[in-house]
Amino acid sequence: MNKSRYSFLFAGWLALTLALLPVLRAQEAPPAPPAPAEPAAIESAAAAEASAPVEAPADDKAVVPKEKKADGELRELGATEEQSTTPAKKKSTRRNRGSRGAEEAPHFGDQTIAATRTQDAAVTIFGNTTVDGHLTDAAVSVFGNTTVNGTVDGEAVSVFGTTTINGKVKGEVVTVYGDLVLGPEADVGGEAVVVFGKIIKAPGAQIHGNTQEVVSFRPLGDAEGLSTWFTKCLLMGRPLAFDSRLMWAWYVAFGLLAFYALIALITPAGVQKCMETLDTRPGSSLLAALLTMLLTPIAYLLLILTLTIAIGFVLLPLFSLGLFFAAIFGKIVMLAWLGRRCTKLLGDGPLAHPVFGVLIGGLIMLGLYTIPFAGFIIYKLVGILGLGVVIYTLIQMFKASRPPKPAVVAAAAVTAVPLAGDAPPPLPAVLPLFTRVADIARLHDA
Repeated sequence: MNKSRYSFLFAGWLALTLALLPVLRAQEAPPAPPAPAEPAAIESAAAAEASAPVEAPADDKAVVPKEKKADGELRELGATEEQSTTPAKKKSTRRNRGSRGAEEAPHFGDQTIAATRTQDAAVTIFGNTTVDGHLTDAAVSVFGNTTVNGTVDGEAVSVFGTTTINGKVKGEVVTVYGDLVLGPEADVGGEAVVVFGKIIKAPGAQIHGNTQEVVSFRPLGDAEGLSTWFTKCLLMGRPLAFDSRLMWAWYVAFGLLAFYALIALITPAGVQKCMETLDTRPGSSLLAALLTMLLTPIAYLLLILTLTIAIGFVLLPLFSLGLFFAAIFGKIVMLAWLGRRCTKLLGDGPLAHPVFGVLIGGLIMLGLYTIPFAGFIIYKLVGILGLGVVIYTLIQMFKASRPPKPAVVAAAAVTAVPLAGDAPPPLPAVLPLFTRVADIARLHDA
């Protein structure tokens, strides 16, 4: 992993080498062969060479003897090291380089490092990492288990998974939301840290550093179940799935459904009022849901920009808390409305109560949440529409609770004035009338 810092320099060096390679080849090209000599010149040169006395060579290197190698190949003593490399040696070197992989990108799914393989690092996402060979850097698993049976020069890390060591780890061992299992042949050179888990150590296991267990319990159950939810639910775009390792997710879903039914049992009038709003004004409820979704970020921005720091720290949490409770109540309303579509076929008996609608509608929604790539979409749409229904119902209730406008009072006062030709009312009855009209005019001018 540390070698990735020099990847840019390596790329520049490689580009420069490729650019200078033609020049180097041109300099190392063998000289052109001499032109063929005339036959007469060849005969005269041969005669002169035969008549010339034989002299000892001035340099021992001029005569290059050859020796037999152990592998049956010939090598010149004056040859360079690069030229003396035999084809068999080159082949074995190439094979050794192939057994050592370069630094690899994160791998999705299970990854196994064979016993005969040497690799820089192994990073696995949504899968298990098994090291039977040798890693010169770290072994990391995110939403998966890390198993080391060979040698790891760096660290061994598991996030939302179990770490099993039955080999040698020269660095630290870190496990987040999982257990650390040390076999009898485990040898950890650094510290062993476990968060939301515990350390299980076999006799003979060695830890040369300190051991830390930050939190021993896991609030969401086993790490395997959480990893299964990420692979079979999150990646498939749904909140729930049918799997024995996802029972904790179903427990959470049924617990929330029971909580929704309890709220509907406590506040049946409010749930019924929101259901009537959705039945009588579905278009306005949908428009309110869209406006709520679009204007909520703008409302947060206005609260931050227009209010002082002291007031903003008070109103922002209150605004967020209000939206949170409105969203929960909106989910209850949508479940009750969906369940009422089924219970109204049985009449207006006890099943017409909103709590039965919440239970029946909740079971239907749990089944819809298991649809791949549609479960999360259904979940969000139901939440947005429910929040819009609740906000639109609150707006209607606020409008209904406001006092009548002054114009209505003025119209009533004008109709109370006697027409021409009628007998004038007595003075005590006229004075309050003019006083009321004067007050209305004063309000209008203001």
